Amino acid sequence: MNFSQQMRQIAMKLSWRLKRLFMKYSWQLRLAAPRFFPVCADWFYVKYDKNSAVTNGTVFCACGLGEDQHQGFAEISHCPTGVDLVWASLMERKWYTGDFEFSEEEMALIDSLFRNGFVGYDYNFIKNPKPQQLTYEMFSVCCLPGGAVRFYMIGRCKTICLDIVFHAEETHEMDDVIIHGPSVNRHPDINFYDSVSDYSDDNLYEGKHAKTLEELKEEENDMYEAIAYHRANGVPYGLWNRYFRRYNYKINVVFEDKETKLYHEDCKFANGERFMLYTAINPSNTIDRPSPVKELYIQWISKEYYYDARFYFNEEETLNRFENLLSESGNYTLEIRISKYNNYFEIVLKDDKDLYTFESVEIVAFRSVGYYGTNEKVYSNCDYDHQNSFIGS
Repeated sequence: MNFSQQMRQIAMKLSWRLKRLFMKYSWQLRLAAPRFFPVCADWFYVKYDKNSAVTNGTVFCACGLGEDQHQGFAEISHCPTGVDLVWASLMERKWYTGDFEFSEEEMALIDSLFRNGFVGYDYNFIKNPKPQQLTYEMFSVCCLPGGAVRFYMIGRCKTICLDIVFHAEETHEMDDVIIHGPSVNRHPDINFYDSVSDYSDDNLYEGKHAKTLEELKEEENDMYEAIAYHRANGVPYGLWNRYFRRYNYKINVVFEDKETKLYHEDCKFANGERFMLYTAINPSNTIDRPSPVKELYIQWISKEYYYDARFYFNEEETLNRFENLLSESGNYTLEIRISKYNNYFEIVLKDDKDLYTFESVEIVAFRSVGYYGTNEKVYSNCDYDHQNSFIGS
C-alpha cells in the first residue's frame, strides 16, 4: 500500500468515526439459536458507544436462524460495536464465552445498513400499494453449536445475515454458579444441582431426570422434537457451514400462460435470510448471492382467480444440488415453472449449459375467486404439515 492509499484509508476511518458521533438509530436486541439446538444465555450484552451496552438479561432461546422471538426494548443508540456473552449450549452440554469487537469495516457496514435500509411496503398494501422506505429494526445475535456466533439485521420485509462470524471458547466459569447458585445470599447447605452434568441431565430429561419420548410427547413438552432428534442423531457439526455458503443465483417464476401475473414473493434461505416483495411495489428487495433456498411462498393472478403456493425444499437434496452443481464463478437461475392450468409445477436449477431438476420439493397450492375468496386446493404432494425441514435452521 503506497502513501496515498494509506492517507485515503486514514481519512475514511476519521470520516466514519465523526459520523458515529452524531448518527443514532432505534433498534432492538434479539438472541437467536437453531430450533433443535437451544441455548440459555446467562450473560448477554451488545456493546455500543465507548462504555455502553444493552442486554436482554438471562434468555432461553430456540427460535431459529434469523427468526424474531424474544422481545427487547427500543434503544436509541449508535450502531453496535461488539458483543459480550456467556451461554449454555444445551444439546452439547457445554458453556461458551466470548467478548468480541467489530472491526472498523464491520461497524461501517452495520451503520450503512441501519442508515440506508431497504425498499419495503405498507402492510396495508391493497389499499395503499406504494413503496415505503424502511430500515432494520432488530439486531440479532445467533449462537450456534461449536461456539460460532453470527449476526442478523431484521426488518419488516427483509432479514439479512452479516458475513461476520466469531468463535467463542468453551468455559467452566459457570460451574460453581450452576451447582451452588449465585454468590449473593447463597445458602451453604443448599445446592441447585449435584454437578454440572446433573444440570444438563435436567435440561435434556436424562439421568435421574429421565423421561421417555412418549412421556414428553404426551405432556406436549416444548423440547420434544429437539430431544427426539438429538437422541437419534446427536449434533450435526459442519451442517451450518453448508447453510452459510453463498451462491450466484436468482429465483425466477415462469408461467406457461404468458397472461398470468406474479405479484408476491416471500423467500426464506438456509442461512436465515429472507425477503418479501410485491412485483409492482418493491421488486428490487431481494438478497444478493443468497445461500440455498429453504422455503418459497408466491402469489399470482390468472384470469379471475388468485393463486398461492408454498414450496418446502428438501434439505439434503437442496444442499447437494448447490454444492455439487454450482461453481463459485457460475451464474445460475432457480426456475419455478407453473403449467397453463396452474396445477403442475417443475423446479429446476440451470445455467447456460445444464439443467437439474428438483425431485423432493413439497408443494401445496390454492386458488380463490377474488383476493378474499374461499381457498380451494388445486395441487398438493404433501400433507398440510409438510415433512421437509432444515434441521439446523
